[in-house]
Amino acid sequence: MVQSTKAVKRIVVPNYLNPYKSAFYVWQTVIWAFYWVATRIVWLPYTAPPWEFNVASKATGFLFSTLLAFLFWAHRNKEFRTRILVGLILSATTGLLWRISYNAIDIHLIQQTLPVDLSVRHYFWHASIAVLQLLPWTIGYFLLTYHSKFVVQKERAQVAELQAKEAQLKLLHLQISPHFLFNVLNSLDTLLIKEDIKESRVMLGKLSSFLRQSLSNNPVETIPLLQEIERAKIYVDIETVRFQDRLTVTWDIAPDVESFRIPSLILQPLLENAIKHSVSQNIHGGTVAVSARKKSRFLLLTIKNQSRSDDEPLNEKTTGLGIGLENTERRLQATYGGKASLKAMIVGGRSFEVEISIELEWDKA
Repeated sequence: MVQSTKAVKRIVVPNYLNPYKSAFYVWQTVIWAFYWVATRIVWLPYTAPPWEFNVASKATGFLFSTLLAFLFWAHRNKEFRTRILVGLILSATTGLLWRISYNAIDIHLIQQTLPVDLSVRHYFWHASIAVLQLLPWTIGYFLLTYHSKFVVQKERAQVAELQAKEAQLKLLHLQISPHFLFNVLNSLDTLLIKEDIKESRVMLGKLSSFLRQSLSNNPVETIPLLQEIERAKIYVDIETVRFQDRLTVTWDIAPDVESFRIPSLILQPLLENAIKHSVSQNIHGGTVAVSARKKSRFLLLTIKNQSRSDDEPLNEKTTGLGIGLENTERRLQATYGGKASLKAMIVGGRSFEVEISIELEWDKA
């Protein structure tokens, strides 16, 4: 079934990447708390630095990585190469400032006495290590950013595809109704010229019922096969008013396929085509046989028409593969993709058959 784009979720960037959202700080706290625990575990076999030093390093890491997130967020719409270059520079600079900050805290607040040879270089001790420690955070942020962008682009592509299918199906659906109405109105005109008021009223009643059911369904949605068959029978009733006993239609619908969902009005143009070539162009009329059955893993819908006169054998010119069949094939492709097919063939030189084949599990692939 083709979904409506209204059902597609609104596309949003994950909040855990946005430093202006609270979800970002939840993840930040989890990440740096885990880093703090991991550091304490690594130091267990050794003489660990004071716990205050570890707290200071992780707390300042939290603050400087948050600053980095704000900078990355501000550059999120820049060109890819620019973002990578700016990101590496910002990460290295922030890592350096991070190390200077907690070295300063260690020297002036944690250590009980200042180093005798205190100099500027003390504030830069192990700066390269701090830069490398911040690098995984930077890489993780970039990977999550690009993953979220990939997901967003994929969802947008799906929305665009659904919108295109909706537009296509609505257009194809609209192509059916005017063509059908044109034929019915012509028939009504003929009946009125003959002053056949009774048959005109019957046809108008059938037409009203047909249109009411047709308009009650969204053309981009599917309906159960049984419902489509019932609607098709109303169409046949309208044509029976036109052709009287010149038209005979038989139905052979297997009960186990009645609930299978198909596009609405998918049978009407096929029946119209069959009636046109077996009845309206033959003075003796003809028969149309409609069947639906399950074969292996496929639903097979067959519409077969045959004229009662044997005067002229069927050929491609007399059967034709006009707009009705082309329209139906496009709708099948728009709804099921490669999981459905339509074949039109002459059988034994006397009858014309259209077969629709749809995979029963088409929506689970």
